[in-house]
Amino acid sequence: MKTPVGALLGSLLVASPAWSTPICNTLFGTQTTVTSEQLSYCEATAQGLVDRLSITDFQAQFDSYTDNAAVNTSSIWNGVAVNAGFAANSTALSLDIPDLQVNETFVGSTREQSITMLKNWYNQNSDLVSRMLRQQAANSPNSLITGSNGLLQSMVATDFATAFSDNESRSGSNAASAGNAAPASPLGLGVVLSHMKVAGVQQTALGIPISYTVRNDIDPRRQALLRADLSALKSGGAMGYQARFSAGYQFPMSDEWKLAARGTVGFVGSADAATLATMVGASIASAYTIEFDGFDLSIGNMLGYYQTLTAKAESVSVNPGIKNTALRNGIILSQPMTVGGRKMVAEYGIADTRFFGTKIYQTNLQEFSFSLGTRRSEGARSSTRITGSYVRGKDAKGFQLYLNHLF
Repeated sequence: MKTPVGALLGSLLVASPAWSTPICNTLFGTQTTVTSEQLSYCEATAQGLVDRLSITDFQAQFDSYTDNAAVNTSSIWNGVAVNAGFAANSTALSLDIPDLQVNETFVGSTREQSITMLKNWYNQNSDLVSRMLRQQAANSPNSLITGSNGLLQSMVATDFATAFSDNESRSGSNAASAGNAAPASPLGLGVVLSHMKVAGVQQTALGIPISYTVRNDIDPRRQALLRADLSALKSGGAMGYQARFSAGYQFPMSDEWKLAARGTVGFVGSADAATLATMVGASIASAYTIEFDGFDLSIGNMLGYYQTLTAKAESVSVNPGIKNTALRNGIILSQPMTVGGRKMVAEYGIADTRFFGTKIYQTNLQEFSFSLGTRRSEGARSSTRITGSYVRGKDAKGFQLYLNHLF
């Protein structure tokens, strides 16, 4: 199987800004013209595009193809145009990536030799992948680094949830009375399922969050929390994988107000989408709960900073240089209720996320949620909560289902 970097190299063999590209519900596509014949293709993976844009495939798909035929291709690489081709009766391979101001010509004695020259050029320009990934972040809502369900969005949402919405149930159990509550069991395990439609592309993500909490015996609101999230994402047929690890500490400022500081590191990789990135982040979050007669209102605010670091694949070092400040604010209204004779807590939430810094396609995201679960009180030895959310952003909308159990 080709690595993400290898797949990107292959794709550059083929695709002028004036030529149109097909509209696809996948991350990749191309419109190819050989002499007067023209065909359009949509491909789920980078390797599929590479295979489609090969001389072998030209020979198979176009009756008019010969080594002297004119070939023009205009491809879309997850939001970035890559154009290339051979003029009639020429072995010169022209390459044009207008968004990156790349315009090169490779002249060999044969077309195959010109392709080899492009590969050699690529090996001497290892920052090209980084520039491609940065351009995708700016132009594509399906970037696996910054798009919907991308690494940046996931890290911000997880950091906020850990400090605020995933916290123990409200409605009297985490405000003034929490200082006298017995420490709850520390291990948490969950399943997160997300399905979104993003600029016509179907996305499905499945994640497993695991958390471990160390509580202070005197005041259980003082706590250190470790969390790991492993997830898989299928975007327009392209598979990608994430791993996120974080550690933080929560401390009360008063009976109603607490702060939480957190550090996070995340990784994303996808051979299908030719993407590789490492990201680190730090955040500070505040949660303030106001008790009313019959319900509680909690206000959450978070400020975080996130940036990519260098990741390596083969002989290429990749760092798209993405640096963003994130603001996420939310409110949760919670009320106790009895379901089937069992005391539970219902929560209604709204959260808004804003990004500032490196240009990205999705600069804001809103989430509307409802959750229902058992209340974590002094006598509870475990707790289960299920949360449904509607998420929307620029050219994106969908739902998320989260089941979490605390042992």
